[in-house]
Amino acid sequence: MLRRVFPILFLVSLVVVFSGCDNNPFYPKAEVRLTKVNPENSRLDVVYELVYWLDQNGNITRVDTVITYNVEPVLFTFQELYGGRWADIQHYHIEYTSVTSNYGDTLNYGPLDGGFNLYIPPGEQAEAQLWTVPYDIIHDCATSYLPFLNGLSDSLIITFQEQITFDGEDELGNPIEWQVPHSTVVYYSFQVVFQQMTNGMKR
Repeated sequence: MLRRVFPILFLVSLVVVFSGCDNNPFYPKAEVRLTKVNPENSRLDVVYELVYWLDQNGNITRVDTVITYNVEPVLFTFQELYGGRWADIQHYHIEYTSVTSNYGDTLNYGPLDGGFNLYIPPGEQAEAQLWTVPYDIIHDCATSYLPFLNGLSDSLIITFQEQITFDGEDELGNPIEWQVPHSTVVYYSFQVVFQQMTNGMKR
């Protein structure tokens, strides 16, 4: 009887011992999942201001552009599922699968790549933030449409459909890759300001 019971007790004891270890031998590589994206769909409000500087004769001497916006980065939460190994997400790649305006136009932007360096402990979660549409693309969209808008407010909406790929490896060098779709809608307001060079007063 003891001969039959002993192997079972031995295996149970191994499970109990290894369950307290960071690196579970039954899961020799990291198993990573993206568990949360917040927000899943982003809204970005942008105010694009053209400032025309005038001399005393009313002639335009300089034109400045001022872009202001308030946006929270997208928060990504990763989970290592089984306490196997630690993982490191090292890189992101954003493919803009569709960029369209409310005028029905299609805009083309190349992929965006960058370093990430997110460490995920065995069996735990880790969070990292990412701006899915950078400032230079926001500025480029505005300047592309500005000659046609004549200062009209709230006349431009750009919708970005994004495919984001994260990749890295665990401590043993096993590759890790995860993809997530995302969307960002940018609402533009355009303002034109005339300002005197001498006293700084708007007119």
